[in-house]
Amino acid sequence: MIRKILNDYLEQYPVTAQAVAQEAGISASSVSRWRKGRGEPDAETAVRIAEAMIALAEKCGKPLSDAEQKNVRGACSAGKPGFVHAHFDMLLRTLQIQLNELAPYVRFMPSYLSKIRSGKRSPADPARFAEGICTYIAAAGSDARSIAALHGIIEFTGSADLPEALRRYLLGAAPEKQQQMGRFLHRLDRFDLNDYLTQVSLQPPFSEEAAGAPPLHTDYD
Repeated sequence: MIRKILNDYLEQYPVTAQAVAQEAGISASSVSRWRKGRGEPDAETAVRIAEAMIALAEKCGKPLSDAEQKNVRGACSAGKPGFVHAHFDMLLRTLQIQLNELAPYVRFMPSYLSKIRSGKRSPADPARFAEGICTYIAAAGSDARSIAALHGIIEFTGSADLPEALRRYLLGAAPEKQQQMGRFLHRLDRFDLNDYLTQVSLQPPFSEEAAGAPPLHTDYD
């Protein structure tokens, strides 16, 4: 929750809630409300809060390490639709996209795109950023090799479905098929076989004799 993140940050750094609000370009009343646990910011605002906290920590002489910055961004965006940096990196490598070619479509300098790729920065508007990437891929065209490579990381049925599949992939919205598999694996991980056997009164190890079954003879006349 943003409440804990903000309060922990303000306790550790000589920074005020007003300063965070000003740096992030949001109202102080909103920050105050979130600190009290009343509501949550949307994904874009959460990104701005994370960037504000990182910038203010550096201004007060206590800069965060790259790992700490990544943790702050991840914590602020947890549970919210947002941009998945690892998926962006995977897409760039899969299609061998050059950052200088992508830059005009997403309106970022190649150097900043490199920071987004590594998770050091996040786009303020993830949806618009993902749309720019989709536009670039459509303009560049996709040969058979590229389509085959994309099938290895994204679930889609045809070229008409590719743009929406790319958006879901970049914004972390898994297809329903993947969500169902995730729920199944989660339930499977929580399943306790011994507990189940106890509840149905079958104490392991189970033997045929214990169940009253006749002994199995292996001698044949």
